[in-house]
Amino acid sequence: MIVTVDDPFGVNGDAALPTLARCVDPVAIQSVLDRGVVGLCPPGAVQLRAIRVIRYKPGRRCLIEYDLVIPSRGNDEIAFTAIGKVRRNRPGRHQLRLQQAFWDAGFDDACSDGISVPEPLGEIPEMAMWLQRRVAGVVATDLLPGPRGAALAGRLADAAWKIHSAGVPARKVHRIGDELRILGDCLRATASRRPELASRIDLLTAECARAAAAVEPLPSAGIHRDFYPDQVVIDGERLTVVDFDLYTAGDPGLDIGNLLGHVTEQALRELGSPTALIEVETAAEERFVKLAGTAARRPVRLFAALTIARHVFLADERAARAPFVTDLLELARERVDAVIR
Repeated sequence: MIVTVDDPFGVNGDAALPTLARCVDPVAIQSVLDRGVVGLCPPGAVQLRAIRVIRYKPGRRCLIEYDLVIPSRGNDEIAFTAIGKVRRNRPGRHQLRLQQAFWDAGFDDACSDGISVPEPLGEIPEMAMWLQRRVAGVVATDLLPGPRGAALAGRLADAAWKIHSAGVPARKVHRIGDELRILGDCLRATASRRPELASRIDLLTAECARAAAAVEPLPSAGIHRDFYPDQVVIDGERLTVVDFDLYTAGDPGLDIGNLLGHVTEQALRELGSPTALIEVETAAEERFVKLAGTAARRPVRLFAALTIARHVFLADERAARAPFVTDLLELARERVDAVIR
C-alpha cells in the first residue's frame, strides 16, 4: 500500500534534528510499528497510511501526524491519528512520562470533569520522538469571541486549577526573576530592531521589574507555563490541554495571567479594542480567584501585564502583527502601571 508523505518544510534536511529524516520515512516508521510501540497495540497490528508534517521550527522542534489503521474483523478498520513530537535536547522519554503522569492523575478520557490531556501512546527512542493520540475539536481561541465565550473562560480557569492541583512533579523551577529575564531579552531584541521605540521599551522593562517586586507570589505549584487558548482543544463539553513542554514549578498566577494577556491581544488584533473581550477575561479571573483565593488576583494581573509586554516582541516578529507593536507597548505600560498602583 502506498503511504502518502506531506512534508512542505523539507524537515529531512535538518542537521540539528537529524532523526527527522527517519520520522518522515514510511519504511522506517512502519518498521517501528511492526515491532510494536507501547499503546499502539501488539507488534504488526498497526498499518501506516499517511505522514504529514504540520508544525516545524528549524533546528528546534517538529510536529508530525501519522494516520494509522488497525485491521479488525471483516472489512472494518479502526482508524486514528497519532502525533509525533520531536524537540532538540528534549528526550522523548521525559515528555512521555510527564504526559502519562497527568493521564494517570485524572486527566484521562474517563475523567468526570471533562478536562483531559491527549492519550500518551509511546516512544521511539532511536528517532528521539514520542507519540500521543490526536484529539478532535477546535482550539479555545476560535470560540472565546462567541456567545459562550465567558462560560468557556471559566472552564479554562478550571483546567488550569486542575493542573496546579494535580501534584505532578516538575523537574524545573520558574521564578519571577526567570520571567523577567526572558521578557527583558525579548524587549531588548525589539528595541534593537526599532531604535525609535528604545527609550519607551527601556521604561517598560523597568516598570515590569517594579511591578513584579510589588506583588506577593502565590505558593509554588506545577504550572503549564504556556497556558493560553490555543493550548486547549474543545470538543463539546470536553477540554483537552496540550503541549506540556514547558511544565515547571512556579507561581500558578502565571498560567491565568498568560491566558488573560493572550485574550487581550486577540481582542485588540481581531476586534479593534483591547477590552472587546473583557467579559471573557473577567470570567476567567473571577473563577480562578474563587478557586485559588483572593490573594491570586494581583499575581494574575501582574502576569497578564507581563504577557502583554511580551506580545510587543511577538508582534514585532510577525509581519501581520507588526502594526500593533506601538499599541501593545502603550497598553502594556498602562496595565503594568495599574499593577503598581
